Amino acid sequence: MANKIDIVGVIDPFVFEQDDSYDIIKREDVKCRKSSNGKNCIYRQNSKTCELNNCIEYEKKQYKISQVNVKDIREGDYFLIPFSLKVKDGIIKDEYQARFAGHLASDGSVSEKYKAVRICMNKNEINNVFPCVKVVYNNFGVKAKLTKCSSSQVLEARSSKADIFRFSYSLVKGKGENKKFTQEVMFLKPNLQKHVIGAYIQSDGTFNKINKCVEITTYSKYLANQLIVLCFRCGILARGNQQPISTSKKTFKTKNIFRYIINISSSECDKIKKYVPGKIKINDFKNRKYNKRFFWNDFVVSPVVSNKIIHFKTIENKDLVAI
Repeated sequence: MANKIDIVGVIDPFVFEQDDSYDIIKREDVKCRKSSNGKNCIYRQNSKTCELNNCIEYEKKQYKISQVNVKDIREGDYFLIPFSLKVKDGIIKDEYQARFAGHLASDGSVSEKYKAVRICMNKNEINNVFPCVKVVYNNFGVKAKLTKCSSSQVLEARSSKADIFRFSYSLVKGKGENKKFTQEVMFLKPNLQKHVIGAYIQSDGTFNKINKCVEITTYSKYLANQLIVLCFRCGILARGNQQPISTSKKTFKTKNIFRYIINISSSECDKIKKYVPGKIKINDFKNRKYNKRFFWNDFVVSPVVSNKIIHFKTIENKDLVAI
């Protein structure tokens, strides 16, 4: 027997053997001490209750961390989702190279077999994608040019120059469900990581005009979790989920069983808007002042949705947000 715990915004559930223990924040330890109606005290989020009671505890709130047997973890208790704040100097030196990494991961490919690189773009994306590709190619002595793909609406910029291949292979590895960023991207300074995220959205994300939010779809669980971590490092509360791929004839054919969707809610979109000039063109985002999830130190604190008992053969725990 084991416990499967679903957490808001986390792609995969956490699975534990029943005699395991885990560090959490109990739901009662997030409650405001001065509220009579059970409101939470959220780190760095000022509420009317704070103002009425002239309370500034939220500014430096320190939550009690409790080690709890997993079978006793309740809906509404909070998991601490860690993410690294480590920064390392690397080969990416400016926003053009950072955006190149984002475009490469989203609509590009690095062929280890042929030692070649290509980045694709729709015709209506050229003005927002091609400039940074052109700059990076030019830095390596290659004059970038666009050629038609099999689709009349898609163009690509190719290069088989060794220097461009080595640079690109240092940023993104794998393909399809195995595609992922390298540590060169994951430990980049957050001000440049915003360009990586923005370029990825520009190439292969959508802006939902009804919900006023950003949605990214990928077949790679690695990449999905890495994009969420990049967002966390930039102060953006992104969330992810897993969906089975439809077998309908209208659906793009693929051998993959699942797709992974990253969502940046409307209340978070103002933090990324200027990095996605071609897709996010509004300013009246929905204002959600109080989130169920929040940043605290180098964690995202996120509530438990459910804790279910399951049968299992083997347990393989993975830290979903570790690099």
